[in-house]
Amino acid sequence: MNFDERARKLGVLDMGLVKWSAVFFTLFVIGIWPAFAEWVLGVHWGWFLAGPVVLAAKPTYTFFR
Repeated sequence: MNFDERARKLGVLDMGLVKWSAVFFTLFVIGIWPAFAEWVLGVHWGWFLAGPVVLAAKPTYTFFR
């Protein structure tokens, strides 16, 4: 069974859990790595808003096409 077949078996709940695990892992890294925390706090919040918008453009276009 290849990657595509396995990925198709994942449901909405599975994908949501993967996303939440990425969020909590990021918070973990910020908590234990002071240099990364300083970088996160030093970057303008707009960059963290623009990133997901840019990355979501293609899937959104594909979904509504």
